[in-house]
Amino acid sequence: DTVCMSSSVTLTDGIVSGSWSSSSSPVATVGSTGIVTGVVAGTATISYTVINGCGTASATQPVTVNPLPIAGTITGSDSVCIGSSITLADSVPGGTWSATLGLVSVSGGIVTGATAGIDSVFYTVTNICGSSGSYELIYVDSCIGSGVKNISQSEELIINPNPTQSNITISSNAPVLNVCIRNML
Repeated sequence: DTVCMSSSVTLTDGIVSGSWSSSSSPVATVGSTGIVTGVVAGTATISYTVINGCGTASATQPVTVNPLPIAGTITGSDSVCIGSSITLADSVPGGTWSATLGLVSVSGGIVTGATAGIDSVFYTVTNICGSSGSYELIYVDSCIGSGVKNISQSEELIINPNPTQSNITISSNAPVLNVCIRNML
């Protein structure tokens, strides 16, 4: 009496000369052999009708089509310092968070940097029809020094050549303690 979207179940009847129909083909379709396919979440009544010289008889079975899981979209910062935390969120409630490489720890969307590098944080939503996941690459920086330094109008940070597809030179008339460059692709 249940099926997942894009999946099928087979219904049978002991009388072999009937025909199958669905009360709502946009929700669930049924083929001539009783194979019911879920289309969208909802409920449809599947009927098996037999017609002979004595009249018409029908048997019905309500079938609930369950939705596929959707993980949604992760939002929040994509970088964290070692020992610091950021908070990620997802548009779909009820999922679980995990990280793949152990460069970060994650609990309830709170991501804490452990080791410098790039880790993947996953958000997984599971229901009766399976699992779906989304992920975000998290850049873990050592963040040595005092963090981000604003450059004043009298100071310059020059990147040459610009644009480029290879090497660059960074120069400044200001004391720059740490420059971090990431490939954002």
